[in-house]
Amino acid sequence: MQIVYCQMLGDGIPVEVCHEEQGQRGCKTCKAPTRKCEKCRRNPAAPATPGLCESCASPREEPVVVMTVVEPTVADAQPTVVASPPPTRLTLLDKIRGVR
Repeated sequence: MQIVYCQMLGDGIPVEVCHEEQGQRGCKTCKAPTRKCEKCRRNPAAPATPGLCESCASPREEPVVVMTVVEPTVADAQPTVVASPPPTRLTLLDKIRGVR
């Protein structure tokens, strides 16, 4: 099990727990090598940019999107599906207690 320093707890945590908990307020400016980009959550965060990977940190023009409004007809109507609520997330301390 690989351990990385967590600045929120001030102690070492498993890399798996670090990957699950990233994005919280306490993770801002974290220097851990396991840190992912705060915007895309795929690429590793670049050391030169605070919390962003190189591709998300570089400015680029947003594509222009043209939207057309189409009125639905009675034949297009579909039943509404209600999603169940997401499962409750464990806190970082609960996960660490379960690992140790």
